[in-house]
Amino acid sequence: MWCGYIYTNNESQYKFQMNLMPTLGGLMVMNQQMTDGRVSFKLKDHEDHIIILKRNAGDCNFGLKTSVVNY
Repeated sequence: MWCGYIYTNNESQYKFQMNLMPTLGGLMVMNQQMTDGRVSFKLKDHEDHIIILKRNAGDCNFGLKTSVVNY
């Protein structure tokens, strides 16, 4: 089994919402809910977050778009 991760660390004094739009070929997100191809989560100041990816096919590829919004 092959796993990977996306680690996000908010070292700022601001709170924000992170929106990730991964392109997953042969991979699946294990510990987050994807809605409309998007994973969204909020981070407080000095907080971190991990998304775990699991390989589910022989070949895999990965791309990532992000957007950040203060809240």
